[in-house]
Amino acid sequence: PVAGQRVITDPGLLNGAFLTTLNTPPADSCSGTFTSMLLELNFKTGGAFAKPQIDINGDNSINASDFITLGNGTKTNPVGVGLGSGSSSKGTIVFGTGTNTGTATILVTMEGGNQNATKALDPGLPPIAWWQLE
Repeated sequence: PVAGQRVITDPGLLNGAFLTTLNTPPADSCSGTFTSMLLELNFKTGGAFAKPQIDINGDNSINASDFITLGNGTKTNPVGVGLGSGSSSKGTIVFGTGTNTGTATILVTMEGGNQNATKALDPGLPPIAWWQLE
């Protein structure tokens, strides 16, 4: 196959965030596995948000420790997090409740059925009603 990341699931927009999973096939289709990552972009700019949006270091807190350092020493907000080996599904967003208000968890089912949970900022209240136009 042609090398490179692929969006093979339906992307979504959620209060200013473009969310999708990227799947990268192995270089040799006869061996190896896909690798996947969760991507969360500012849909207005196509880049990172001004503040961290994803818990990159896995400490269940979204703060300055979730910045990444580029090769030139510049600190920046990440736009994605690696999910590991295997292809992945579209993320399902579970909004925080109780003591977890202000955050959401993005659940992604990986190849083989395992789930990957990534904590992200809750961008606001989820829609509670909608009109279907025909």
